[in-house]
Amino acid sequence: MTAKELFEEAQVLFIEGNIQGSIESFTKALDAGYDPFITHLSRGVAYLRTEATDKATDDFGKAVLLKIDNPRAYFYKGMAAMMSGKNEAAILDFNKAMDLKAGFSLALLARGTAYSLLNRIEEAAADIRKLVPQLDQNLQSFVDTYGLIKTEMWKVMAEVSGEVPKKAIEMTPEEIEKFKKFLGQKA
Repeated sequence: MTAKELFEEAQVLFIEGNIQGSIESFTKALDAGYDPFITHLSRGVAYLRTEATDKATDDFGKAVLLKIDNPRAYFYKGMAAMMSGKNEAAILDFNKAMDLKAGFSLALLARGTAYSLLNRIEEAAADIRKLVPQLDQNLQSFVDTYGLIKTEMWKVMAEVSGEVPKKAIEMTPEEIEKFKKFLGQKA
């Protein structure tokens, strides 16, 4: 098989849910000389699905070195950092992703989650406020894929809506209602 065929095989395996098989095919594609940026990025995503965050971080780091101006590489590197409990590093990666791509909603949502994991609720709430106008866009599949984000955003929403004692965080009732609707609960 050619390098391109190996890469395409890896993509199909990933979509079919054969994550380990996709990792093996991405590795073969890389060894055969397929585009190292997209292959490291793709294999890193597969590693994230298996929760092999160290391997994912390594692949995303290589992708960043290959294309220092690619926001997706920083975003996924941040996701791997957050899944590893390295939330400060994740925030830096999400910031870089947003610097490179204005309006990168997924990076903003992920950064808010990292802030929440660090109990920096005011900053998490500020990110939620920035997201509210964008909720009409479909972020739901991302939130469903990364359950950690949904869990942490519910913690923030519990504080801002008064369900638990809050730390001087303010959101309008309309913002709270819209974000709760987004997370799948009626306000």
